[in-house]
Amino acid sequence: MKLFAIALFSLLVAASASAVTLTGSIHSHDPSRMISCNGKYYVCSTGGRMKVSTDRLAWSDGTSPFPKGVPPLLKAVFPMNKGIWAPDIIFCNNKYYLYYSVAAADGKKCAIGLLTSPTLDPAASGYAWTDAGVVIATDDKVEKKSAIDPAPFFDKAGNLWLSWGSGYGNGATWDDPTIIISPLDKATGLHSTGPRKDYPVAFGHIEAPYVHFHDGYYYAFWNDGGCCDGVKSTYRILMARSRAATGPWVNKGGKAGAHETFFASHDDVHGPGHMGILSEGSADWFTYHYYGADGKPVMGEQQMVWGTDGWPTTGK
Repeated sequence: MKLFAIALFSLLVAASASAVTLTGSIHSHDPSRMISCNGKYYVCSTGGRMKVSTDRLAWSDGTSPFPKGVPPLLKAVFPMNKGIWAPDIIFCNNKYYLYYSVAAADGKKCAIGLLTSPTLDPAASGYAWTDAGVVIATDDKVEKKSAIDPAPFFDKAGNLWLSWGSGYGNGATWDDPTIIISPLDKATGLHSTGPRKDYPVAFGHIEAPYVHFHDGYYYAFWNDGGCCDGVKSTYRILMARSRAATGPWVNKGGKAGAHETFFASHDDVHGPGHMGILSEGSADWFTYHYYGADGKPVMGEQQMVWGTDGWPTTGK
């Protein structure tokens, strides 16, 4: 009986980790984490598109925080640009901080900007996005990393940090730190005063970081492989962990600078990437984009399972 109970429990855990079926407007690339406001869930994606749901399953188009494209303070830096990339949202200082990235049209420089609003609900009193300006900017060819793919997080003391970076298309080698963590000022959401502080997480041709604190460890996730090529996409999600927000980051064997694979292509899920995590109750739900059998990018969602070794899995 005991062995049967253990087997049944294992099956239930595996089932709970299966990808859930999403419906409605789920076309998405680089989705932000899911975040709740006024009884609804929101996700913002590359291009500035906002999605909204009441149950995390059925999604519809929402009101974009970027009705006129790139906000003025960042557009002044890059008048000619490639639009809104990879936004992410966190609730801080009684506001929603929405971080986003913009690349110059010539691809030589990038910057991360910030918008703030007291609510995500366009029907709520006070809904309005304030342009807070530039958070971090890079001269990509000089620094060999790009200020894109921002994802904020809190450390265990409540301090605000930003994970960011890409090593694609800027001359980076596998010896160059391209995934970075930098401290932010909670009161403004901008970079802390003084010279920019860069704490390296990982190196080379990688991008799309996300950091999640769980049970005494910080878990960093990021992508390697090729994106944006439909069913031929080879994106996958890697991970490492650290006792401190600034590293060192290790794999399961405790080796610094090494990593584990968290999620890779399988069945008709091609090139999964750009994950975010919603912690709700005792469950952690992660979202990501992938290319389906038709080669179009859509949002996926499933529950994260924490193993007895302290590492998360997708249940597959």
